Amino acid sequence: VWLSKLRETLKGCDQLAKVERVAVSGTSGSCLLVDADTGKVTRGPLMYNDAVEPSSLIDAAAPPGHCTRSATSALAKLLHWARERKLENEVICHQADYVASALASTEKPVLVSDWHNALKLGFDIDALEWP
Repeated sequence: VWLSKLRETLKGCDQLAKVERVAVSGTSGSCLLVDADTGKVTRGPLMYNDAVEPSSLIDAAAPPGHCTRSATSALAKLLHWARERKLENEVICHQADYVASALASTEKPVLVSDWHNALKLGFDIDALEWP
């Protein structure tokens, strides 16, 4: 639905030819899984407020109070999907990352993220590395 609403909005823009850049924003907790090679959705979105069963893996690795310990964190959702069935050539995309990739419209999807979204997966923004 994110892409269909975006396309609908762009079609209604009478000054589209003058647009040089587009900024994309979304909630870091709203995410879905896509095929790493094609960018096609493999598992539909879980929204920012969709809670999943907590994972003992997160509890063992994340310090108390870390955002990944929330049942609505992107990491909790990724592990939830992995428990449902094995991840096969799938990558997680946050809402804004998915939309930005679609806007890039290259032959191969541009599946990148920013620090804020990566933070919800456990990225250490002080050390700029994964734990």
